Amino acid sequence: MVGPRSQSSSTALRIGPQDAYGLEAEYAAREAEANRREAALRRAEFRAPPVRRADDVVEDRLAELADREQALAGREQLIRALEARLEEARRHLEERLKQFEERKAAQCCAVAGDGRRRLPPVPAGYFAHSSYPKEAEWWAMRLGRTPQLPDG
Repeated sequence: MVGPRSQSSSTALRIGPQDAYGLEAEYAAREAEANRREAALRRAEFRAPPVRRADDVVEDRLAELADREQALAGREQLIRALEARLEEARRHLEERLKQFEERKAAQCCAVAGDGRRRLPPVPAGYFAHSSYPKEAEWWAMRLGRTPQLPDG
């Protein structure tokens, strides 16, 4: 710091006597800005609201209607795009359903004319009780295990 300090608080905050942009200058700039804002608020309080003419109301209404029409056109375009996607998805699903039905028909080529499935023929003597003398062994052979019959 250059020069002696004075006893006042405002000069004690000064960085140096040759510094024109010291703390005092910054404080003065803030105070001037606050004064300008306050003056602008006072002017705004005394300013009368603008007079609205009938033409202004009509122009405002026309602008509002134009905005609504533009928003409506945007919604219609969106709806058309969604309908097109929905139609495309429907066609795709119909194609997939047709492919599925064709594949199902090809896999079930052994279906009888009346729509019932044909089963392979049962070997001769399969159901004959006397064909296997030990019934428990017969069931074990068919099921892979001995059946648990209830006691009775």
